Amino acid sequence: MTDYTDEEWEEIARKWRQAAGLDDAVPFDAPAFIRWLKQAGYIRDYVCVSDADLSSEGKYEPDENRVYFRNSTWNGALGGDPHHIWTLVHEGCHAILKHKETRLRATSTARRFEPRAIRRDETHTDRLTASIVAPFDKANFRPGISADDIQERFRVSRPTAIRRLAEFERMFRRKHGIPRPLPPGVVDFLIEQKRKGFPVMSLDNIRPLAPEPQKQYEGDPCPQCNNFTLVREGLSTKCDRCGARTGED
Repeated sequence: MTDYTDEEWEEIARKWRQAAGLDDAVPFDAPAFIRWLKQAGYIRDYVCVSDADLSSEGKYEPDENRVYFRNSTWNGALGGDPHHIWTLVHEGCHAILKHKETRLRATSTARRFEPRAIRRDETHTDRLTASIVAPFDKANFRPGISADDIQERFRVSRPTAIRRLAEFERMFRRKHGIPRPLPPGVVDFLIEQKRKGFPVMSLDNIRPLAPEPQKQYEGDPCPQCNNFTLVREGLSTKCDRCGARTGED
């Protein structure tokens, strides 16, 4: 399968979310997504079994076109557990991407010993899963957002939030034409060379992701998420955190 750009993965994920009727689901409803994959015919079935009967948390069987989950994994996803939500969507993405080999949820350590083709498929599956569970266009991304903000908004694990933050920053820079920032050590070296009188032109192009000006919030809590992040928009207000909009005054 072709390696897509960040933006292409986001567009692929957006189409799947829309097809499933889950584009506005934040956090993402993983069990509903798996049910839809079955109803729409993308998988033949999903099967929940006792934990003792499955050697991993989830498994995709391409010959059967079925996905299998431990009962604890399915119930964990129903309860909003980030790890189990990821597992459900991940196994569903194996079916979406039409992978040909049986896939078990493996640890990152175990993956290092897998064949290259399997590692590639897993990388693609992880990338699509991330874009479905935590899409860029639903992140309300702006400079200064932290991994904590992403983790809270999308109910993803800490490592996933850190990876998504890097991907969001990368897409934000490209969208707004902001050059990639140089590593601090390189910047320090160039500044020192310029101080010594050497011509250093690249410093003129350094444009860091400076925080946006502080927004003026209304002072009342959002009726949906209770954060004090209501911003005036004409006759109504909109929550800068969850997107809820109040009625016109």
